[in-house]
Amino acid sequence: MKNKSALAIALALTVIPVTQTQAAESCYDLWHKRNAIFDAHGYCFSSDLASRIFDNSDCSTKNPRLSGAERKQVRQIKRRERRRKCKVD
Repeated sequence: MKNKSALAIALALTVIPVTQTQAAESCYDLWHKRNAIFDAHGYCFSSDLASRIFDNSDCSTKNPRLSGAERKQVRQIKRRERRRKCKVD
């Protein structure tokens, strides 16, 4: 796991009740939080935006192994993205 992404995962996995902070999260914030989890596990991004934001030089997979907690967090983020009709990337 990359050091820069360890903090991103820790922040992304922090479970907080829905608050004004979550309500104020932009679509980009949600997109970034979700993809930071994948980046920490060596995911090779193919979209232009993700490739610019996340370092692909050390990527190793298109199918990263996420923990159960990480999969749950990704599902929760995706639900919030769908509710907001987010279209990032």
